[in-house]
Amino acid sequence: MIREIFSSTYLFHGKHASMARELVDKTGNKLFESYIDLFINAAMVGIALHKKGTKEKGNENTTKIPFEVINKRMSKIWLLVQLAVLTDSDLDLAQDDRLEALYRHADLSPEYITLFESFMLGGLEFLHEGLYTVGASELQQVTNIGMFLDNMNGDSSINSEEIIDLVRN
Repeated sequence: MIREIFSSTYLFHGKHASMARELVDKTGNKLFESYIDLFINAAMVGIALHKKGTKEKGNENTTKIPFEVINKRMSKIWLLVQLAVLTDSDLDLAQDDRLEALYRHADLSPEYITLFESFMLGGLEFLHEGLYTVGASELQQVTNIGMFLDNMNGDSSINSEEIIDLVRN
């Protein structure tokens, strides 16, 4: 079901491609090991903090995550899609209908994938704003991360430890 939606390479476009490169930059002080790590963490942050972003289309500035890499983490991505659908307060659908759509139907609504992607992009924007500083030294990066975590501490409506436990399993 979810594999059909994410059945090809994922592309970050425009400003999101630039943000992803800056957070995963292989030549500098990278903050994430890989684009897939950023993708999953950004989705968790977006869902937990209810941050949404809008995908830029048609922009030639892209960064990609190959399907083979996505496929290896599909169970975690599927869990995050479910969390996005079940916790979104803007979705005009009763909880029972959401559950039925997620677990009883063979086809997953493209609307749910768009919702997940908007949370992931919102999380990416939030992470970039809080963590990335052009030309930052290692000490400044560590300071930024500490301040970021302090600021984030009280913002979540979902217990972040519970999300981390779910994603690790």
